[in-house]
Amino acid sequence: VYLRMGGSKLMEGVVYPVGSDGTVSTSATGKGILAAGMRCCNEELANAIAGEPRWRENYPERFIDVLAESVASGGNALKIAEAGLGYCHERFRFIREGVEYPLKDAIEKCTPMKTFVTKETVGKPSQGRSFDVPHGGSRLNPQRFLKLAKEWEQSGVVEPSCVDGWKWTLDPSNVENLEKGMENTIFVVIGAGAQMGPLIPLLECGASVAAIDLPRKDIWRRLNSVARRLPGRMFSPEDKATGTLGGNLLTDLPELAHWLVNLEPSKNMVFGSYAYADSALFVRVCLAMDALYVYVSKQRQNSVMLSYLCSPSSCFYVPEEAKNDSLMRYNDVSLSSLLQPAVSKLSGGRWMVPNYPLDADPIRGRIVDAFILQQGPNYAMAKQIQYWRAMLARESGAIVSCNIAPASFTPSVTKNAMFAAGYGGTMYFPPTYIFEPGTSNHVMALLLLNDMFNPTATSNPQVPLENPVQLFQAEAVHGGFWRIPYKPTSILELAVCLYYLNKYKGLGGLGVGALYAYHKSKL
Repeated sequence: VYLRMGGSKLMEGVVYPVGSDGTVSTSATGKGILAAGMRCCNEELANAIAGEPRWRENYPERFIDVLAESVASGGNALKIAEAGLGYCHERFRFIREGVEYPLKDAIEKCTPMKTFVTKETVGKPSQGRSFDVPHGGSRLNPQRFLKLAKEWEQSGVVEPSCVDGWKWTLDPSNVENLEKGMENTIFVVIGAGAQMGPLIPLLECGASVAAIDLPRKDIWRRLNSVARRLPGRMFSPEDKATGTLGGNLLTDLPELAHWLVNLEPSKNMVFGSYAYADSALFVRVCLAMDALYVYVSKQRQNSVMLSYLCSPSSCFYVPEEAKNDSLMRYNDVSLSSLLQPAVSKLSGGRWMVPNYPLDADPIRGRIVDAFILQQGPNYAMAKQIQYWRAMLARESGAIVSCNIAPASFTPSVTKNAMFAAGYGGTMYFPPTYIFEPGTSNHVMALLLLNDMFNPTATSNPQVPLENPVQLFQAEAVHGGFWRIPYKPTSILELAVCLYYLNKYKGLGGLGVGALYAYHKSKL
């Protein structure tokens, strides 16, 4: 039976489960996933999540409930992750030509309808490897970049472990090990055209990259053009019958899986999930990537490593030092601290809220709530799926790079006028810093190389952690979100107002910003 979402749109590939009433509800499914994870540790909270009447408004608190339970015990963290992902793979379906499979069985049981062969695009090795970082209209060599990185650390834009990771990758004494590691590794980049993805910096470093993206001519024209002028090599899936490059994760899942299993089998593989989509489609895409990873890692055995980018607009259990820095900034005497009581009262307690609850227990007192409500629960769920897989993969012995990437001026953000204005106004709330996409993808790629080839990196399962959630504390390029005095969402509307005030140079601009922010806050 074909599934219809919203009663009209025909669905195939990876799809949401149908409820007992015959309809598809992303909210009911989201609550079901979190509740399934929580039920193995806390039945009371699981029931509260399943019965949450205001899911769209209260989802951040429910994700924080899950994180707090995970922090309480490393065993809890892994049990919750396993149960939550198990629920997803059992309930979500893969549909092809009217035949329905549980997602967990789709790749093994579904007969492939096409064959992907490999197209190789060879670059210009003579150009030489480059580890330069674009920033402010120029390219910073390693020495200049490390100087900037130290400034970021000192101002609170990044965690100290980021600088350690960048230093390792850029240390001339590590060049031989790094080059040897890259020669024996193929980097899979799913969502190859994504601005935040590592395809360009990896090719600049001379790496071999397996690029997966939608079968659209404009995408592949651009990707091939990039690959031909850089020193790396790019492998692409090509439909053997039609010559079309690329594949659709949702509908070509079995075919892409078989292609990856057989691609450069003598090499180690870094499986990178970087594809993005809006709203509920993002959950489907993330589960397709997850099913792909599970199958490919099983078939290629222990040679598959895993990489993601964590979102800064999630909840995380932060180091004590980061929390204390935030509280120190909150208590500092400054114009903003003097205005804070009045501004908070004026907004009904919604603006300039402390970044960490002042009266919380030791666990919740170190959880940063950086959710942006307007992004919605589906975005949060998609990222949670990745965080769960990261913890389980590392526990099973895989090297896992899962670093927080900074908020950046990407099209997916700036197409939302409120986010664009809010990001533009964050300069008034240090140490918040919004990155340019070209800087972001390069600094994150340098950390990826550290994670894959530095045996002392937190990504290495041989490095002991007290709790799996500590994986997300390492090398966090949070853009100041962990160390800002105020909860990020409690300054978003103020940032919008200040952005328009500066843009239009007067009270009229402030009024426009205030009205716009107020309207959006009610969505």
